[in-house]
Amino acid sequence: MNQFSALVTATLIASTPIAYGSVMGSGLIDRDFQDTTAGLSLIYRGVTQPLPGDNTIADQFSLYSRGGGPFSGDYWVTPFLLEITADNQYTVVAIGTSRNLTGQVGVLSFDFETIAGSAALQPGSNYTFGYRNAAQLADDGEVTTIAGTENVGAIPLTGFTDFSDPWSYAFAPNIEIGTVFGTGGLALDQQGLNGRIYSAELSTTIPTPTTLALLGASGLLASRRRRA
Repeated sequence: MNQFSALVTATLIASTPIAYGSVMGSGLIDRDFQDTTAGLSLIYRGVTQPLPGDNTIADQFSLYSRGGGPFSGDYWVTPFLLEITADNQYTVVAIGTSRNLTGQVGVLSFDFETIAGSAALQPGSNYTFGYRNAAQLADDGEVTTIAGTENVGAIPLTGFTDFSDPWSYAFAPNIEIGTVFGTGGLALDQQGLNGRIYSAELSTTIPTPTTLALLGASGLLASRRRRA
């Protein structure tokens, strides 16, 4: 096998799927209601959280979308990763790429695609996740809400007073790295009507040692070929 063939082989093997980690969140089904308040942030506090830090990476944001609702604009959603930093306290440590759900109906999955912070779940910490019904933009380390994108959400909810797999809501004019929900930060469930379940999940993955080694090997082969 010549160097070029070896490089192609190594690259193809290195592109195989990375190892699965864990999934947290609620079932991806249609539900009874949609929110009527624009721009809410939703925080998962149900039975499949917290995820302990194990060097996995927030990788996929999945949801059930109705594709629209009682709102005339586009239906944007932005996922975020939360570290549980104290009792009833959730701090944003990573923000994913915003997605436009308008017209998309059913179960959807998107790469998390971090735009700010670190999506790695660090050992010694515990994590959950959430999302905001708006589009967020990262520029020069600053995360802002894109004007006019706050919406009532295409992700349906079961409610109310169903605490079997609960979520909380918060009124947040913006989210950025370090935003705190709960104790010492933005109030949760401020207007009552809690006991909600939303159709959204976050999954994690971890690169395998084999994948990392092959990526290194392909880089070495490419370097040798350039010198030839």
